Amino acid sequence: MTLGILGSRGFAQTNSVAPAKPAPSGNASATASPAGSGSATAKAAAPSIAQEENEALREAVGSAAGNPQTLITNLEQFLTRFPGSPQREAVLRTIFKEALQANDPQTAVAYGEKLLDLKLRVA
Repeated sequence: MTLGILGSRGFAQTNSVAPAKPAPSGNASATASPAGSGSATAKAAAPSIAQEENEALREAVGSAAGNPQTLITNLEQFLTRFPGSPQREAVLRTIFKEALQANDPQTAVAYGEKLLDLKLRVA
């Protein structure tokens, strides 16, 4: 059940952002060859980072095999590896929900507070 929530929120957001980045690099290379090739390299790295992040998240969720404690550990490692992830809120929410299901109140409180902090920074 949690996997669907994480997948629909996290992966859909990243996939909608990634295709927008290659389009400007194509326009830049058409305008100026030397500057365009440098820009294309820099912008090509961004989608690969997003792809690497998506793959790491898929692996974290898939390798948990339905075990809430393993999923929590995997997602914590994901957040350590990708602290600025655009999927951070969905991952925090998933950890919070899994901690509740695993009857782990300390983890639930810790990640509930992180979610509140995130919401307050955004607002």
